Amino acid sequence: MKTIKVETTDGHSVEINPDSISEIVEIEKEDPGFLGIFGGHDAKYQVNMIDGKNYEIDRQEHDKLQQQMS
Repeated sequence: MKTIKVETTDGHSVEINPDSISEIVEIEKEDPGFLGIFGGHDAKYQVNMIDGKNYEIDRQEHDKLQQQMS
């Protein structure tokens, strides 16, 4: 399977091979904030690879990854 380019929460671009993912864990739930405007943030996910590396991505990158894996 081809690699999927995603951006981590710390701004690095990485290419992830979906066959090398051991699991994806939601580490922080989405918070819409006050009235959906103030203090909100996206959910964060940790992508754990079979080689032991971990990448933290936001909801948008997680959705992109899931979409391209299916």
